[in-house]
Amino acid sequence: MAARDIWSIRRRKNADVWTKHTAWFLVIIGSPQGEQAQISTPPGLFMITELLTSPRSYVPFTALDLSDRSFCFRPGSAVDTLASSLRERGQLEPILLERRAQSYRCLDGFRRIDAVAAIRNAGETWHDVWAIVYDRDQLDDLARFRLLWTRNQTNGRGYHVQEIGRLFQHFLHAGLTFQQIGQISQLSFHDIEDYLDLADADATLIPLLNGPSLPLSHALMLHHRYRGWIRSPYSALAPKIAARILQHAQSEAVSLSAWRFLLDFYWQGDRPFLAISSERH
Repeated sequence: MAARDIWSIRRRKNADVWTKHTAWFLVIIGSPQGEQAQISTPPGLFMITELLTSPRSYVPFTALDLSDRSFCFRPGSAVDTLASSLRERGQLEPILLERRAQSYRCLDGFRRIDAVAAIRNAGETWHDVWAIVYDRDQLDDLARFRLLWTRNQTNGRGYHVQEIGRLFQHFLHAGLTFQQIGQISQLSFHDIEDYLDLADADATLIPLLNGPSLPLSHALMLHHRYRGWIRSPYSALAPKIAARILQHAQSEAVSLSAWRFLLDFYWQGDRPFLAISSERH
């Protein structure tokens, strides 16, 4: 197997731009159900068959139903950096849309949609979004879950711990079972329950949980401690303390026992370390 340079078209501020990439292929064969890709990937490179075989198109931004955020599991995420990237490089990855009677609803790619909206709100021109479009009723809830889980857990920029909880919560409410979620996610029922616990994290903790890559056990422990912190007279300091603790997880691997020590150290008894320090001075 050898790497080949391929040329692909991307849209940059509504102008077609050709860019060269290196991809790894064995063979793509035809079948009565359409093209099926047989792909071999070197370590660190992953390609999803669905992304190769599903039809892609440009969809007018005004045709999107921006009010339907049923599948947005990271609310309030900042998009300034992404908007700058879109201005400079164009949209490099398609979003996933589902065709409705009069519009399209987003399944995946809300940050790119929000970034384009920010660009348009700034008075700049951006007419279309690059998308993989699924027909109405083409996907049931099980297929939607499988699609979203596979896409986000294998693209290197997957869901964070609290987003996974919200994802599971959404599809359980839609009628999926623990068995179906466990089979696709390859997670135990205990892990699924822990993620569901994180789905109801306090609103001030959610952006922090969805920042650094945090092990489930660490996130769950912080979530439970945080519940007590925000009920104390020092609740206003809780986000600052949590952010300081999470800085350790960003800079080094922290064992579970070390994580427990950090939680105990930064919030001693009924008050945070910052309050104790100020009282001593």
